[in-house]
Amino acid sequence: MKKIYFPIVIRIIGLVLAFCFSVAVARFSGANALGEYNYFLIMASFISMFISFGTDNLLLKKGNGGIFISTIVIKFIIFTIVLIPIALFYFTFKSFDTNWFAILFTALLMSLISGGAHYLFKLKFNALGNLYIEPLSCFIKLLLFIVLSFWFNEDNLAVLTYLSSLIIVVLMLYLYIFITKLKGIDFAKEVINSLADFGAIIHYTKPFFVTSLGWFFISATDTFMIAKMLDMKSVGIYNVVFRLVMMTSIIITVINSYFSSEFSDLYENGDIKSLENKFYKISLLLSFLAVGQFLVFFFFGRDILKFWGNVFISGYNLLLILMVGQTINFITGMSAQLLNMTNGKNIVQKTTFTFVLLNIPLNYFFIHLFGLNGAALASAISLGGMNLFYFFSSSRMLQQEKI
Repeated sequence: MKKIYFPIVIRIIGLVLAFCFSVAVARFSGANALGEYNYFLIMASFISMFISFGTDNLLLKKGNGGIFISTIVIKFIIFTIVLIPIALFYFTFKSFDTNWFAILFTALLMSLISGGAHYLFKLKFNALGNLYIEPLSCFIKLLLFIVLSFWFNEDNLAVLTYLSSLIIVVLMLYLYIFITKLKGIDFAKEVINSLADFGAIIHYTKPFFVTSLGWFFISATDTFMIAKMLDMKSVGIYNVVFRLVMMTSIIITVINSYFSSEFSDLYENGDIKSLENKFYKISLLLSFLAVGQFLVFFFFGRDILKFWGNVFISGYNLLLILMVGQTINFITGMSAQLLNMTNGKNIVQKTTFTFVLLNIPLNYFFIHLFGLNGAALASAISLGGMNLFYFFSSSRMLQQEKI
């Protein structure tokens, strides 16, 4: 476990910078502008998942220069497929919201950064891969926000800053990859192979895409519902709290990144006993950390929220409710990743889809009944229930494999 301490520190640096950017936007522009910015990110992230279509997971399992080029080609094909109807609608009716072009371009940049980061991880880039990219991106974003605040008004500043930072990071990342990691690659040949294997690659990555899409809907349905049923100020407050809770996921994210390949290797080699021992040890460690995190937010939650401004203190109850779901997420450990790296991809896919469908009506009714607290309750139930099902399914799978 000592090998993952440094990656965790790197992620913490990135999250501190992200924390500072969020506070800067809230202080400079207010809760309403922060809500509009978060809504923009949610929409861009949604489209980005379609553009990637699970190909980043393909890089983790079979990553090489050829596969990397193939994923880029696939992303641009899907991007074009999405862009054409939007462009046709806009040029036909002239009344289409031009923000969609900014959202679509942002989604493409997000997808490219994610792919480059996963490729570097597979190459064991300093054994950390994409962990360096997030702190770099957050630092550039914060610096740009400070500089651009002297020339632009507060309404569009956050979105402009984010888009500018993505462009800079994509250029830096891909210049590094193409100059140092793809020497000797026949790009024309790989592009042709990508087009020929398009259907097979999409078929292989579909389960990863469905799982990621399910996780997205569980984490974003509440934002969509709040935006439609309440207001952007509520979106701003809720997303500050939600992102604060999700900040605690850095440990799970690092552990997933570090042990996914090892889980897959142990399973393929038939060493189920070692796989089981490692899985339960990680779950036990995460359980202790989960309790500690909950207590920190219980006693100091209001003080932490005050960083964004006094209006955000009203999100304290949301914080506790969401932390219940996140605590269950920690206790269940790497259950979903274990299933994905073995033969349980279909279980993850079906479970995720079920809880996605459940999360939509839960949000609708609970927001009607309890407002923002209802959105938090729906998310906690969906997140906690889904992870518990993953845990029991992975435990049962390990027991069956031992027989």
